[in-house]
Amino acid sequence: MNSHLSNSRGSALIIVAGALAAMIGLTALVVDGGFGLVTRNELHNVADAAALAGARKLGKIYEPLSFDAQQAYTLTSSDRAAIIAYMNNVSMQNRAGGIAIPIPDDSSIVEIGHWSGTAFTQRNTHPDAVHVTARRDSTSAGNGQLATILAPIFGARHVSVTASSTAALTSVKEIAAGKLDCPVGIPKGYAGSGNGCVNLIFSGQGQCAGWHTYFNAPASTSKLKTILDGIRLGTFPIPAAKVGDIFNFTGGQLQSAFSNFQALYNAKKNLAGQWNTEIVIYDLDSCSTNPAGAIPIFGFVSATITGVTTSTVSARVNCSVVDPGGGTGGTGGNLGTIPSLVQ
Repeated sequence: MNSHLSNSRGSALIIVAGALAAMIGLTALVVDGGFGLVTRNELHNVADAAALAGARKLGKIYEPLSFDAQQAYTLTSSDRAAIIAYMNNVSMQNRAGGIAIPIPDDSSIVEIGHWSGTAFTQRNTHPDAVHVTARRDSTSAGNGQLATILAPIFGARHVSVTASSTAALTSVKEIAAGKLDCPVGIPKGYAGSGNGCVNLIFSGQGQCAGWHTYFNAPASTSKLKTILDGIRLGTFPIPAAKVGDIFNFTGGQLQSAFSNFQALYNAKKNLAGQWNTEIVIYDLDSCSTNPAGAIPIFGFVSATITGVTTSTVSARVNCSVVDPGGGTGGTGGNLGTIPSLVQ
């Protein structure tokens, strides 16, 4: 009988010990796993804030530059240092795992480059995005691993936690009154995502471009000619516009408007024969679709018109122009200097 009781007690102790170990392990998983998840969220906040601050500083670098200087801009070491200092002003106000997280000038922490709309690529030529990784790990710039609370019982004293974020200068969402002084638009399939930034030549038949009459509906040749003359004489109030607004496109062949447009070009061109202007990107994909009627605005892009005859306009769509203002998150057309989180 005593032997049977002893065996039962021994079995019970083994079961209790196993259950206790399982409970401790589960508790360690909940406590330390939860602490790790909270820290990862905190690191994500740090990365978001630092990336936005870095991209905003990048936007500020572009703001005073001329068009030519923007096109030629390459990131310098002093500009990189200024961007990282700007990032630290923000990141040091956040904590992760109980400590402030600095952003060092380390390529494993900060990358400056280009956002394509789907992916980030590091580059120094005309950068438009900042990618940040906030760390609590054992790397030299990692701020030390996160100390566990109960997991040391099982030999796991530390855990590594990281979080990354990308902020980019994205397509401008609005344009001020007076800037859209050329009533022409191009399709998003031509100007979107940095594509099509080559010479653009269109005729009265609307090859890869179309005439519009702003908010004046319905569009017509007579309205277009009145607007062209009004812009030239300063009597037509060029409206402000934003992405999603509906502009009215004429469609069809408008050869009769070219003499009016030629007069406007002659009034606007500089000594080099160039007219630097802003045009709309309309929400159609293809150059083959002749724009007609009410069409939403997808974005805005800078263009340089270099010649106008009685039947043809020669122009260049300008890539990589940065304008003051906020972005939409898209990548077509001019970029705004106030960034968006994109990744």
